[in-house]
Amino acid sequence: MPKIEYATSDVIIPNKEFRIFRLAPLNITSNDVLELSKKFTLKGTLDVGRISITENIIQYFESGYQIKHCLKSGAFRFRNTVKSKIDSGKSIIEFDKQNAIKIAGNFINASKHIPIDETGEIKFNKTVTKQILTDGTSAEERIIEVGIIFPRVIDEIPVDSPGGKAFVYINHDYEITGFDCYWRQIQSTEATVSASEIHPPSFALERLQSHVEYSFATKIEVKEIRFGYFEDGWGHTQEFVQPAYIIPYTLFSRAGIKSTAMFVISALKKPYGEIMQRPPEKIIQYPRQK
Repeated sequence: MPKIEYATSDVIIPNKEFRIFRLAPLNITSNDVLELSKKFTLKGTLDVGRISITENIIQYFESGYQIKHCLKSGAFRFRNTVKSKIDSGKSIIEFDKQNAIKIAGNFINASKHIPIDETGEIKFNKTVTKQILTDGTSAEERIIEVGIIFPRVIDEIPVDSPGGKAFVYINHDYEITGFDCYWRQIQSTEATVSASEIHPPSFALERLQSHVEYSFATKIEVKEIRFGYFEDGWGHTQEFVQPAYIIPYTLFSRAGIKSTAMFVISALKKPYGEIMQRPPEKIIQYPRQK
């Protein structure tokens, strides 16, 4: 069993009631994707565009634009493929962060893809490119695109990764080049529980230890444990949104290889379904009898 090192601060669980939400069922069709494209000012017809359907994704292409809709999660992505992450060679060392946030906020308000009043503290990411000169030295870094992240908040509790977020992408000319929406629709409140029905954080750490018991790692480092509503990512189905503990951790192998992972478990003493599957039990190979 690997040694686990903890460097975590105390997790404060609000002394309040928590709602458990049932998510709306998904039945996404090609017509839904065409209608979605019109919200991005595309024509959304098969006269000018084309549809591509795979097992879990419906895509629509029109004049350099792409919309990808996941059938499992309901998440979708919009891209201006002509302008997204394109390095024009312009030297932009500092991006006007406040201007980018204003543009993204105006887009969210106008498009109504997500309710702006259910978002938390806005975050800011940037995509950079670095020029390498012929002598092997590097020149200035250029910002070619920024991502404005709108995280979801439910009942004043943050919704934790990888879902529960919307991303607006803006290029060096302050044009919107993309939008990602990982924001599941809530159908109803399934139940309400009190704080006494929430496990303490120590429960999640104990389950983490069982989770990594048969891992290749010799050491595991946990720097934080988070509490919030959990919403899964792109390719995953989900029936309920419920309070959970989210633990990012780093694994170290005997050979010095380092990798990162995330452990998620419901914080409820009586959980609604299973959030994360436990890894397969270790298979014991018994010696053959002679």
